[in-house]
Amino acid sequence: MNKAFYFLFLFVSVQTSAKVLIITHSYNRPDFIEFQYKTFEKFLLDDYEYVVFNDAPKEPMKSQIDDVCKKYGIRYFRVPQEMHTTGEWPRNRRHVNGIRYALDIIGYDHDGPVVILDSDMFLIRPLSIEKRLGDNHILSETRTDYPGPITWLWPGISILAMNKLPEKRTISYDCGPVDGCFYDSGACTYNYLKQHPELKVEYMTSLWSYQLFLGDRHRSISETISVTTQEKISAYTHYGFNEKEIKFLLNKPDTFEFYLDNNFLHYREGTNYGSHTQEYVDRKTRIFKEFIEDILTEKNVG
Repeated sequence: MNKAFYFLFLFVSVQTSAKVLIITHSYNRPDFIEFQYKTFEKFLLDDYEYVVFNDAPKEPMKSQIDDVCKKYGIRYFRVPQEMHTTGEWPRNRRHVNGIRYALDIIGYDHDGPVVILDSDMFLIRPLSIEKRLGDNHILSETRTDYPGPITWLWPGISILAMNKLPEKRTISYDCGPVDGCFYDSGACTYNYLKQHPELKVEYMTSLWSYQLFLGDRHRSISETISVTTQEKISAYTHYGFNEKEIKFLLNKPDTFEFYLDNNFLHYREGTNYGSHTQEYVDRKTRIFKEFIEDILTEKNVG
């Protein structure tokens, strides 16, 4: 092989095998960074880079987040805090401010898949994001039902084939208003989807914990029925959960969600925006950590 052809081959190989870029924003839970890092290290089957955008509002928490990133060799950026109080980024859009900043800094220019991920979203099974994305342009959880009938990409977990997207710098995960109504984070992706109907978009499966407790909560799918533990196990098996996940669910971990065929676990309300008691948060965190530590020690996951 002559040298010119060899270097051309090497260049093309690098160009066609860009890493999966995972972007997350950390506000107040440095412990989540450690678990995201460890679960990606164990379960993600792609070559990837995990990048943290530090959006802590005060110096002590900023330092804790920085320290965790340094400990594990994670690349991290500081989100400029002035963008939350001045200019075109209103204070009540903190999450989407950070997403916009991350896309501007590294996301739009990445020549491969980009994953936008909540700080409390965790990979819990072996998965190749690149293979699962396939020939889709976008693979994302979506929102459709409030306050009006539009569909948009939810930035809690959104996977973009950034190297294939047209006019990618027009993608905005900002809040509404859209068509006269105000919507949650990610709503403005509706405009991008509308402008590019040719895109191949796959929307993820999702299961919320209230759908899974089978009689234990007032919003349950079987709220009037007394359900035995064995009947719960049978139902969870039907939903595709494995033995460790079923053990986790039997502890009734309130407000958790599962995405993308149960591959991702969403802790949900990681910033405690629901203002739950410390006792509630401590119990929820304990159940979560016991599960994550359990799956991190299992063997032969690939």
